[in-house]
Amino acid sequence: MSLFEFFESKKDKKIKSHFKNLIKIAFADGVIDDEEKKLLTIFSKKWGFQMKDIEDLISELKEYPTNTLPESDTEKFHLLYEMVEMMLADGTIEDTEMEFICEIACKFGFRRAVVNILVKKIVMGIQEQIPIEKLRDEVNPFLDLN
Repeated sequence: MSLFEFFESKKDKKIKSHFKNLIKIAFADGVIDDEEKKLLTIFSKKWGFQMKDIEDLISELKEYPTNTLPESDTEKFHLLYEMVEMMLADGTIEDTEMEFICEIACKFGFRRAVVNILVKKIVMGIQEQIPIEKLRDEVNPFLDLN
C-alpha cells in the first residue's frame, strides 16, 4: 500500500472503487471501445480523475478488488445506474457485462430474486430516456435490500 493510498479518504476510496467497477464493465467483453472510453472520460471528469488515472486503472484492472461498497440505498441505485449506462455505451449488452452488473448488485445487497428485473428496468429506463429520479421512483419496490 502506498502512502497516498493510506491517506485516501473513505469517499475517495468509494469513488475509485466505483470507477474501477465501471472500467471492469466496459472491459467485460474484452475491449473498451470508443463509446465506452467517451463515457469513462465523462465520469472521470465528474469525479476529478485525469486521463492518466484511467489508463493506470485499466492497465491494473485485474489487481483491483471491488470491495468498497456504497452505503445508502440512493448511492447504490445511482452507482448501479451508472454501471448500466456503461454497459449500454457500446450499444451492445454482452452476457458477461450483464452477469457482472447483477453480481455487483447482489454485493450491494439487492435481493438476488429481483436483480435481473431491476437491471432490465434500468436498461429500459435509460433507453427510453426516463429521468434518473423518476426511474428510481419506478424501481423503488425492487430496491428493498432484504
